[in-house]
Amino acid sequence: MLINQQLDYLRHRDLGLKIKNRGSFSVMGDMDYTPLIRKIKELPMITEVMQPDYYPIVSQLTAIGQFDNWEGLDIPIDTPVPVKLFLGKEDFFRFYDITLLAGEWLDDLSTYEDIIINESLARRMGWSPQEAIGKHIIQSYITYTIVGVVKDCHYGAPTLPIPHTGFLVGEQMGLMQRSAGILFKYKEGTWNECRKALEHLYQTECSPENILRLNSEEEVYNNYLRSEEMLTRLLSFASLVCILTAMFGIYSLVTLTCEQRRKEIAIRKVNGATVWSILFLFFREYLIMLCIAALFAFPITYVIIKQWILNYVRQVSISPLPFILILIGLALTVIAGISWRVWKAANENPAEVIKNE
Repeated sequence: MLINQQLDYLRHRDLGLKIKNRGSFSVMGDMDYTPLIRKIKELPMITEVMQPDYYPIVSQLTAIGQFDNWEGLDIPIDTPVPVKLFLGKEDFFRFYDITLLAGEWLDDLSTYEDIIINESLARRMGWSPQEAIGKHIIQSYITYTIVGVVKDCHYGAPTLPIPHTGFLVGEQMGLMQRSAGILFKYKEGTWNECRKALEHLYQTECSPENILRLNSEEEVYNNYLRSEEMLTRLLSFASLVCILTAMFGIYSLVTLTCEQRRKEIAIRKVNGATVWSILFLFFREYLIMLCIAALFAFPITYVIIKQWILNYVRQVSISPLPFILILIGLALTVIAGISWRVWKAANENPAEVIKNE
């Protein structure tokens, strides 16, 4: 249950950007995207198409810069700070619903030396988002001026720290500009249909030497969680086996106990005990055993799950509710297993039981 909560948290909590129903289409090699853009817009499942100026933020298509100096740095650093660099003007940020915390967006009047950074990089350099505006950071021989700071985006693997990120514009971006493609939005639940239509467009409009890159950004992000999904399935199966084993074990134990204590139950009935009092006697005994087991099992489970959750940058809080629900479920299972056998034993004729014993 707790593992499922963490997995759900990683999928559906605020990532700092929107990736649902967003995809990217690009081909390797020089080509004119204009006819493709027109035809992609005509597809009924497509709701928005961007100009071919960007590449997807949730992907391995990124440039890495290294900043070794910045304004206010008193002591030179031994290792440059790696920064993932993306192309991004205002329409790019609007496409992903990325929040601007301070400053302004990049636009057509921005220069190659202007940069927007994320709040994680601003903190690394010792600034708040507001303090970072107008500051200068240096990458080898280029000095950038920070014009904006955006909210951190969780676009990488959830086990890795939030990457330091910068956004630039300009024809000088070279390879980044040439590797850009078409970003688009599609209607909910139409990805498979959309993918087939775009693959058909590629086959009819592009040369064979142009290699297609077509991705749903939600699928790419979910690939980061594949190991967690496999772990969840494995543990769910193991839990089901354990639950069934426990239920059969409880039923078998109660059956054996009732057979061994038939005479005791009969004597209690002769002395005026009711069926409900006998049931309560068994309930109390087994529920005490359950509570003792929970005192050992729950703290161990908490420690194991806590250590596993610490592997993730974004962590769900562990509340006592799952443990309470598990305890209630186990108690109901125990009560259900006890009730039938004890009820049957308690309703037997005590004279016959004593005589046979």
